[in-house]
Order: sequence, then C-alpha cells, then structure tokens
Amino acid sequence: MASRKGRQLIWRVFVKTQTTALLLALTATPSTACFISKPRDFAVFREAEVIISARVTRYEKQPASHIAIFALEVVETHRGPHGIREWTARWQNSSFAEPDRWDGPTDVIVGLKAVIDYDGIARIEVVQQSCGPTSILADTPRNLQQIVDALR
Repeated sequence: MASRKGRQLIWRVFVKTQTTALLLALTATPSTACFISKPRDFAVFREAEVIISARVTRYEKQPASHIAIFALEVVETHRGPHGIREWTARWQNSSFAEPDRWDGPTDVIVGLKAVIDYDGIARIEVVQQSCGPTSILADTPRNLQQIVDALR
C-alpha cells in the first residue's frame, strides 16, 4: 500500500489533471482557438503563389470542420499564372470559426497557395494569418496597395 504522502501526491496529480481537462473542454471552441488576436498583417500574402481580385461565386462551409470551400471568378491576376478564369480554393482556419454562409464582400482580393494536405492530396488553399483576422479582403485600391507594399 502507498504511503500517505504517496496517496496525497497521486490525488493532487489526479485533481490537477481533471481540472485542466475540464478547463480545456469548456474553453476550447473554434471561436477561441487563439487566446490573443493579432492585428492584420499583409505580409501573409508573401506565402501566396497567386494573388487575385475575384468575385465569390460559391461558398460552402464543410460540416463539423474548420474548412470552407470558395469558388472564385477571376477579375484580375496580380501574381501568378494569367488566363485562369476560376479558382476553387479551400479556406482552412483554426483562428476562428468560418461562417456558415459567406457574409463578406462579393468582390475580394485573396492569396492562394498550393499545399499537400495531411492525407497526401494536393489542394489550393487561401492564405490565412494565424490568430489574425480573415485574409479574404474587400477588393479596394487601399487593400491592394497594402499587399503590394508588404511584398516589397
């Protein structure tokens, strides 16, 4: 049989473990995945292989995930291959929960990059700043200029 001090130590470890598990269960939701929200950093567009001005033509939130699918009709290509008229891209985000439906601007500027997913499938993904606001921006001259400045 364990000594009294041994039993007390085991009890303290058990209580701390259970308390930590309970706190994580109560606070770990998609909207609070980041404890500190960062201000927008246009430097995230350095990760993009393609930067386009586009019109959102379709948005689908994937059930029970942090993933949404965008269909984007290209208005102008600022970086990357020209001549592509439509992109379908995945928006994966752990900083906040993607909305069930897209309420953002229809005309957007987005950065896209090729990724190999955890299941080994190549995908096109929207660049997204970790713990920051959405990197899907309204297509305005000011936003475009800030992206250009960040790429210098």
